[in-house]
Amino acid sequence: MLLAASLTIDIGCADRLLLDGRLSRSRREEVSKSMYKTELTKKVAVETRLSQRAVSDVINATLEKIQWALRHGDTAAFPGFGTFYTRHQKEGKVRDIRSGKIVTVPAHRVAAFRVGAVLKRSVRKGRKAKA
Repeated sequence: MLLAASLTIDIGCADRLLLDGRLSRSRREEVSKSMYKTELTKKVAVETRLSQRAVSDVINATLEKIQWALRHGDTAAFPGFGTFYTRHQKEGKVRDIRSGKIVTVPAHRVAAFRVGAVLKRSVRKGRKAKA
């Protein structure tokens, strides 16, 4: 982890190998499978010809509204892509690793995502989805 200006950035395994000199830059793209928010922002900014700041503001506002909807028990549906919703997690018993005691976890709501048909087909076929 790198610590810069009170912002913690967790670098992935591929980045660590690259920094250690055990992985070339071209091979890094093959190993790294995650797209982070900054990468998404850059790609959308290039494709839409908007500033990264504007795209970042839109993405942040969208994520805030999805969180707000879930916090209030609503769903956020994106036809073809999927639906964010909350579901009830019943009370359960787990074992505390340190003490070995059985601990009861109270019932609570958890966020969930149901994949849409277009996204499902796109991932299954490994190519861009037709909207």
